[in-house]
Amino acid sequence: MRPATRLGTQWLWALAVVPLLALGVCAASSAAEVNTARLSVEATATLGAADVGATAAWPDTATPTASATATLTPSPSATSTAARLSPTPTLSPTATLSPTLSPEEAFDANFPVRLGSKLSLHFVRGSNGSYQWLQRARPAFVKLVDAALAWSPDLRKEFPDMLQIGRVTDAEDPTLLNKNPILAADEYVSETLHYYEQYPTIDYWEGWNEYNPAVWGSPQEWGWFAEFEAQRACLMHAYGYHAVIGDFSTGRPEFNEMLLFVSALRIGHQCGAIFGLHEYSAPTMQYGYGLGIPHRPDYPDRGMLTLRYRYWYEDILKPLNIPIPLVITEAGVDGGVGAGRPGPVGALGWRQFGPYWSQIGLGNDAAQAYVNQLAWYDSEMRKDPYVIGAAIFNAGTYDNSPFEVETLLPDLTAYMVSMQGK
Repeated sequence: MRPATRLGTQWLWALAVVPLLALGVCAASSAAEVNTARLSVEATATLGAADVGATAAWPDTATPTASATATLTPSPSATSTAARLSPTPTLSPTATLSPTLSPEEAFDANFPVRLGSKLSLHFVRGSNGSYQWLQRARPAFVKLVDAALAWSPDLRKEFPDMLQIGRVTDAEDPTLLNKNPILAADEYVSETLHYYEQYPTIDYWEGWNEYNPAVWGSPQEWGWFAEFEAQRACLMHAYGYHAVIGDFSTGRPEFNEMLLFVSALRIGHQCGAIFGLHEYSAPTMQYGYGLGIPHRPDYPDRGMLTLRYRYWYEDILKPLNIPIPLVITEAGVDGGVGAGRPGPVGALGWRQFGPYWSQIGLGNDAAQAYVNQLAWYDSEMRKDPYVIGAAIFNAGTYDNSPFEVETLLPDLTAYMVSMQGK
């Protein structure tokens, strides 16, 4: 999570659709081949399956059992001695533009109809309560970080249709920023490949979290990151895995920066990747909704913080016909967003905003007030077929974090159960 800003940056329209050069990419004419000439990494069979964080397991009282009705198709395990393609997790086939569909309808037809809530949780570990929440709420996806990755095989058995998104927090190496982006991506995948081999039931892997260029708006730095992410996505695809690309912090990128990232989204989509963003706001989830961003007009159904993603899809990805699915890998109330927010100074997570919410008439029950805000956000996401969902930050923190959602689970469960089938 990083503070948002409304500072304008240099207009760079000319770079909106110009592909970045020297990328190792999937050949657009074949969904099953990758141009391996640029995939220079050589993963060796000696890469170990190192543990990530502390070893964790679900409580004995909530031992997962395999579903009696669902047939589990094991995720293919990659080998480090030969590049191999595996099918992209089924989100939906790419739609063909039909004369009977408008361009927007044809774009939306690329994505499956999703019933129920699109909310989920961001897990670093679990508890009886959080596991029971999974059993009852049945979210479309789950986000697992570090120690929580150990739950992935059991989750696949009990929830075979639930997408799993994984992240390891020790994978980023700042020295890569000084290298050629293609070589840097090769090195990054080589260093993280053993995690993918250790947890083959993870459907999509995040990469660089909240990329923070030294100079915001720099064409050179954004070009570097676009090449890095495109190469990472296609190299992972060659090994039989799939990437989440982007994972930008809340309030980022700005419009001109996103134009510089378009090539990565186009290439990443061809290589089976999905697009990841973070969306936070404060003092409520609605703060900044209806306010514009630099270089774009204000719209009543978009925001500078939450629902910011609509700028990227409505103004860039739909016109260019790049139907890459979107997942909000972190979301919620975070007082650190900046952006001139009102409310209590120094408050961060939702648990510290309860008194303020009471003062402004949102009720004395902070958990219910927060769920009401999340329900509003959910109702907006459900209007956008390309959105897989949003992971609420954070479940399983190791201290008395103001973001911890444990006390939120009863109200969140009731809401999500009420949305099932709708």
